[in-house]
Amino acid sequence: MDDQALRTCICETGRELLENGLVARTWGNVSARADGGHYLVTPSGMDYGSIAPEDIALCDLATGKWTGPRRPSGERAVHALAYSMFEDVNFVIHTHQTYASALGLCGYKPGCFTGEERQQLGGVTVAGYGLPGTKTLQSAMREAMLRGARTILMAHHGVLICARSHDEALMRAQLLERLCRRCWQGVLEQAAPV
Repeated sequence: MDDQALRTCICETGRELLENGLVARTWGNVSARADGGHYLVTPSGMDYGSIAPEDIALCDLATGKWTGPRRPSGERAVHALAYSMFEDVNFVIHTHQTYASALGLCGYKPGCFTGEERQQLGGVTVAGYGLPGTKTLQSAMREAMLRGARTILMAHHGVLICARSHDEALMRAQLLERLCRRCWQGVLEQAAPV
């Protein structure tokens, strides 16, 4: 995709995430690899319904510097980390989806999903907690990515999904939410009085 098409795709993805309940208000962020040394990312604190292609920031993977009329997401360093660590990743979304966030908060265990489900998600793991935009969070995310997982439950913070394309990223986000809802239903059923 060319630059304008990528920017438009990022804007549309934000609206898709909002419509599907995978983000709320201005939470979360979306990015796409622009070329070998740059990526495009949503602006900080802007409503997904009003983001336009020209609002998307272009960030340098090596230096962290950015250009554009709006400040990029405070989580841009986590996106940069994904592009730097995974050559096959071209699209990254950070969601605050309900069931997956709850599972990241209360404890994901590998047995929650089948082997095939984990494969569809590109591998799943949990990253330790770090405040948004901090080196602590970046370090925790680096450790999680070193395990090779492309779907990372961020303790107390949401989910990061790394994918080859927009379609794959959205599929993983929706699949993850369905699987996490299933896990919670199983927990509630086991906890119900007999």
